[in-house]
Amino acid sequence: MKRAGGSALALALLSQLAQSAAGVVGFLIVARIFGPIVFADYVFGIAVAGIFGCFTQNALREPVILSQEHGREFFHFASFVISSASALICGVAGFALQIYLPGRHVGHIVIALAVKAFIDGFVVVPYAVRARERDFLLPAVASISASLGSIALLFILVKYGATILSLPIAQALGSLVALCVYAVVDREALLLRPGALKHPIPAYVKNWFRISLWQLIEYANSMFDRLYSGRTMPQVDQGMYGFSRRLNDLFFEVLGGTVASLSLPLLASAATDRGALRLKYFELLQVVGVVLLGAIGALYCLSGRLLVDVFGSKWVGAVPLYRIFLLLGVIQAYGYLQASLIRGVGNNALWTRYVTAQAISNVIVVVAFASYGAFVLSALVVAKTYLIWMVHIKSVAKIIECSVAEYLKILVKPLAVVMLPVLSCELLHWKLPASSNLMFYFSTSTLYVICWCMSVMLICPQTMVFVRKLFGRRHAIQ
Repeated sequence: MKRAGGSALALALLSQLAQSAAGVVGFLIVARIFGPIVFADYVFGIAVAGIFGCFTQNALREPVILSQEHGREFFHFASFVISSASALICGVAGFALQIYLPGRHVGHIVIALAVKAFIDGFVVVPYAVRARERDFLLPAVASISASLGSIALLFILVKYGATILSLPIAQALGSLVALCVYAVVDREALLLRPGALKHPIPAYVKNWFRISLWQLIEYANSMFDRLYSGRTMPQVDQGMYGFSRRLNDLFFEVLGGTVASLSLPLLASAATDRGALRLKYFELLQVVGVVLLGAIGALYCLSGRLLVDVFGSKWVGAVPLYRIFLLLGVIQAYGYLQASLIRGVGNNALWTRYVTAQAISNVIVVVAFASYGAFVLSALVVAKTYLIWMVHIKSVAKIIECSVAEYLKILVKPLAVVMLPVLSCELLHWKLPASSNLMFYFSTSTLYVICWCMSVMLICPQTMVFVRKLFGRRHAIQ
């Protein structure tokens, strides 16, 4: 089947946008209807369920993308067994939490997400096989259908009396809709054949365990501050902190998922040719940096009013926290590609050191400074992430056989592109404050787009050439 690389890029982005659409709508409804105290239960629930998600989803997809040793039947049956066991344990944990916290919604949220995880276990490998072949048509259709089904049920539940459980229930239904789409279009891919396990499994288990460990460490790094802050912060402050981090996560789950889906197989295919690997990586770095950092800058300029207008005035205290976490997004934008590079070439020791260093430093910062308040904690979490990332730049440059100065030069260009529009908009807000929301959004958006386009043409004019080269027709899949 031929599919142009440009179409693959568009479909991959569409698939991630559709997956995130239901989450954004649900997040919006939850944030507008419920206050920070109830939202804290939701944050706690998804944090617990996310622990079990470290052993499924990407931990099961990535070995499929990187490995050519076994057929999809083997991967599918193995992933179903692992997903089912994880979902069962997650459900048991939900029942335990409901007994331990009878007056809260945490246990029920975890149980609903366990059901979702069980359903998702059926489609992990069919999605990964198509991602390896850069064929994103069916995943995009399934994601759109799942989002529409989830959003429709969510609105029905809201109309007839919403509770905080409406969102995880709607998410579980969305997963069921996606499963039905795969069952109709590619039923053979969903069939379970125990005989597939006659293949040798040590390599698969080793890769799965390694990736699960990485994800567990990364997850602990991202969630420890949200959970531990509840011990030292008032529940309202904890809700504000969790809201800001979750809102930032929703944005990067969309674009980050797209970057990972496309860059991992692309870089892994060039792992044995360091010259080609360096060229592809630099081109991806500039394209992703210009696009993602441009989006981060736009959100930074608009967030002062956007958060209050969309989610309600009760979240006005989250605006400075959200802006701090947008700065964390700069590292995340580059981090997705660095992760694909390191994993694509099989440098497991480097990635283990990196995620472990981030996790240990996070624990130290949170334990030492959580009592100083949400703003101080947010700033220090971002600062330590930058510090650890900078320490590992030399190791990443060594993989692609270039100097640190050359690597930093590529990183700085997208940052320079976004500085002009951000500074222009901040100057506009300072000198000519808009009298109405309509004027604010129109003037800010117009000025930002004009300045961003000028910056791209002046500083990174070759960006569109790289886009066509990386995702053009000569990278078509036969």
